[in-house]
Amino acid sequence: NANDSVTSNASNLPDGTPPKWAKSLIAINDNLENSREDKISKLVALSKQNESNPDALKAILISLTVLNPIEAADDLIPYLKNTNPKVQIATLGVLHNASLLTQKEHELKRSLSENEAIRKRIADAVNELKVDPNTTDEVKQALTSIYTPSHPSLKDK
Repeated sequence: NANDSVTSNASNLPDGTPPKWAKSLIAINDNLENSREDKISKLVALSKQNESNPDALKAILISLTVLNPIEAADDLIPYLKNTNPKVQIATLGVLHNASLLTQKEHELKRSLSENEAIRKRIADAVNELKVDPNTTDEVKQALTSIYTPSHPSLKDK
């Protein structure tokens, strides 16, 4: 379908059907047989297929947010450098949730060193965005409201 790569929302498509990426997103999220890990893997793959479409990318990142995908953080961090502020803001949200303690860490009542290393990479990438002179006011505001209050270890710059 020629409309699959169009960055307009689904309601603007002439036949009224959602674009291919939206159908895939719904199928991944609605499939009860997908484990959390399967959903993360499939959503990350879908995000890579739609990197040039900010509407698709934002929707996919929002879907990933509820999965607290720490294991996908290294795939998601580059989206902080996306030129679209809405994608950057959605990335801040998903990385914030990825930084939360995992179920296993809650059970152990401690954080795992491998996850701490990922959390540090997330914090470093967020700090880079914070000091980047090209970061828009919209993204800086989101960064301050979404990220900084729950991550006091972020450098105040």
